[in-house]
Amino acid sequence: MSEQILSTPIKLPRSHQENFRHMENLTRRVANHVLEEYWNEEHLVRISEHEGRAWKYFNEGEAFDDVDLYLPSRFKRCILQKVGETLRSQASKLRAFQKTKPLLPEKALDKPDKRQIRKKIYEDDEFTDLDEVSSLLKRIDNYYREHGRYPDSYLDMQNCPRYEKGTLPYSADDGPEKGQMIRYGRDGEFRVEIKLPETASPEVRGNWSWFDVKPDVHEHFHRLAEIGELKAPEFHPKNGKTGERFYYLNFPMEVRELDKKQETGRVLSVDLEVKKIATCVVMNEGGEQLSKPHFIRSSETEKMRRLYYERNDLNSKLGNLREHGLAHTHEFKHLQAEYKRTQNKLNHKREQLQHSVANQLLSLAIYYEVDAVVFENLGRLKAPRRHKTTSWIISTWARGMLKDKVEYRAEIAGIDVETVPAWGTSRTCPRCGKRGETVKAPDIQEKDRSGGHFKCKECGYQADRDYVGALNIGRKYLGNGHLKEVKPVAYTESGNTPGDRSLGVRPASFEAEKSEEPSSHPSRIVPPHRTLIDGGDEPRLGGKPKGIVQLVEDY
Repeated sequence: MSEQILSTPIKLPRSHQENFRHMENLTRRVANHVLEEYWNEEHLVRISEHEGRAWKYFNEGEAFDDVDLYLPSRFKRCILQKVGETLRSQASKLRAFQKTKPLLPEKALDKPDKRQIRKKIYEDDEFTDLDEVSSLLKRIDNYYREHGRYPDSYLDMQNCPRYEKGTLPYSADDGPEKGQMIRYGRDGEFRVEIKLPETASPEVRGNWSWFDVKPDVHEHFHRLAEIGELKAPEFHPKNGKTGERFYYLNFPMEVRELDKKQETGRVLSVDLEVKKIATCVVMNEGGEQLSKPHFIRSSETEKMRRLYYERNDLNSKLGNLREHGLAHTHEFKHLQAEYKRTQNKLNHKREQLQHSVANQLLSLAIYYEVDAVVFENLGRLKAPRRHKTTSWIISTWARGMLKDKVEYRAEIAGIDVETVPAWGTSRTCPRCGKRGETVKAPDIQEKDRSGGHFKCKECGYQADRDYVGALNIGRKYLGNGHLKEVKPVAYTESGNTPGDRSLGVRPASFEAEKSEEPSSHPSRIVPPHRTLIDGGDEPRLGGKPKGIVQLVEDY
């Protein structure tokens, strides 16, 4: 039976904020220092050949010989594990470079050259990651264009990495109950003890103390813990939307692939759009809506849009310098470094967003114990007019990639992932089944094809357009792909007048509808932050929708 590692974040309380900050800064300073000490090709080669846990590669005395601080032995091991994993990652890239270098032509690389190199490596070395080779070839080509020659070594084009955050893996520690840096366990309630520095630069043993923390643990954590084995966490800092610093423990869980569970007849219906990344509702096989609508949002799309514009601006400036024969100048080199940095940040945020949305969807599916997650055909997703950059952002994760990421997670939990045709899902009334229309807003009843509000002229029903889409996707699945073959969704009506922009309807009673605490950095499975409609039988949405919170926040 196969196993996978899933994880869920637990937000640490603010009671020991200063000590958490000391831990973050100390981790970053010490880890960067040790990484610089071991940043050479000899260590990259040797650690790639080293078997076993990464921290065991190092001589602890040598690694911290010139660090004039008191650091507990287990803290040192955690630092060495962090640095060792980074070196191993870079060693993989070094190996790909060494395989690639003898195959480089004497001229600048073109597309046929790159294809031939990838083909040759694929034939000669089945263990080299070809995606890594493709990325490496782009970097080698950029180096050639900048310097007029290929790099002699991998380190010619790769500077020593830098840790920007003080993330600390506790994987080098010795267990949950008797750990020397962190202790945790589930005995009625979840409890955590952490050893933290009392000062920014601890000099003696007494500058470190144990702190009891009582994180608010959501129901999803206990559910995952019931099907998996809790592993050592990772201490993770994160900025909130206002710039305020928060701290989390990301707990991995080793989960065995489950046999197909007993069917419940429930499905999680998901509508993917642009303004709200995803809108979800839970329905049963009788067409009854069992949950309030859940919306997944992320401020990362706005950050990605800014990075997109910044990258394109840098690319234009580089092109202008090339046209004027200034590709050899210091200005060109500086802009090129900025372009690479921006592109890397963009790629990283894109990958985070992909995993985060998939994590949220699967977590909802586990929480509501559904049999299937149902999407519409992902290939049809388009952005509204005047939103070309948003379309680019969404297209990087929505067309098939999101479904794939949900599928391999859902397989563990015995949940199916299905798709239905997209036609009519956002323009069919879920109450009467008649054709409706989209308008700009509840109080702006002007017809707008890309508007965010649905209106049915036949029965007067109004609701959020994406919510209507989610309901109809579920209806199509239940009707074998045809809306006309199923009854309209059964629900208890709520206020649906233009002044009360309704998010939909009151759900039927369902025991899983509980309040949740925020989650944090995306990992393999991230629970939803909280239920989205907070109290009240008739949610009213004048201006900014009341009760809507982001499921995916800043990372």
